[in-house]
Amino acid sequence: MYCAYIALFLLYWKHIHVIGEQVTMVSVNKSVNTSKKWLLKRPWATATIVAAFIILLIVGVFIINQKRANPNTQFTYDIPALIGKNIDQADKELGTTIGSTPEPPNNQSEPGGTKWHRIYMKDKHALIVDFNALTRKVISFVLDGNNKEKTLEVGNLSENDSKYKVEQLNDEVGMLGIKITPQ
Repeated sequence: MYCAYIALFLLYWKHIHVIGEQVTMVSVNKSVNTSKKWLLKRPWATATIVAAFIILLIVGVFIINQKRANPNTQFTYDIPALIGKNIDQADKELGTTIGSTPEPPNNQSEPGGTKWHRIYMKDKHALIVDFNALTRKVISFVLDGNNKEKTLEVGNLSENDSKYKVEQLNDEVGMLGIKITPQ
């Protein structure tokens, strides 16, 4: 009985010969192509593999070159791009201001001049833009931060650029931010 179950199982999976009580396995000759020339006999497979390899190679090179071209473009504000623009042009690039501070009417100026400001907030970094309310010309930018190098990175700034002057703003506790004045 035990042999019968084994024989049925083996019949299910392979062809067998039963001789008396002895079970003998007979290998079935299937034409299995294990030739190393498999790819040569199938030109479409060769072309597909070569094309996939070339595409992966091109994509890899593109990604590597893109990373090298833009190593650290992690700035929040592009302040050098705002140099020379008026407050209305800067508004379009910077987006929504914090709060709604009304500007003085054209016929009324605050004591001591027409200087006004707008405050912008992006990625937890505040940017204050000072401007002349009558001419709309930007006077200066103030970017908050407590580390000069990181604050310069946030504003996409360089200390040695001739287009603007960078001043560190401090109080008795430490650094408050940097002031950028167009030259």
